Amino acid sequence: MNEHNLLIFCLKDNVSISEYTEMIDWAYKNIQSETVVEITENQIIEYQNRGLWGLVSEITDNWLFGPSEGDWLIDKESILAVKEKLQNSDFSTEPLVKNIIHVLEYAIKNEKTVIFHF
Repeated sequence: MNEHNLLIFCLKDNVSISEYTEMIDWAYKNIQSETVVEITENQIIEYQNRGLWGLVSEITDNWLFGPSEGDWLIDKESILAVKEKLQNSDFSTEPLVKNIIHVLEYAIKNEKTVIFHF
């Protein structure tokens, strides 16, 4: 399978974009931002097989199964619940998950939407 870099991100506090495609463009242009987590297709599949995306899906009621799927975490309560679920999971010490938790915390603090762009 080809490796494609996909994203989990929120916009920086000083960025205001409402169009979904423009948000995706911003994230790819700002791939080094603290609010952007790069993830490969293989990582998405690996974490799906290990149950990580199931934890997210339990809270959002939108199922993430793998590449070519995406999900918005719209409200602050959902983002907070996902953050707490990840922090209390067996995945919490893994670098990728720590980065995802950081993005969720940033989004909560700055009232931003988190996008899982698979």
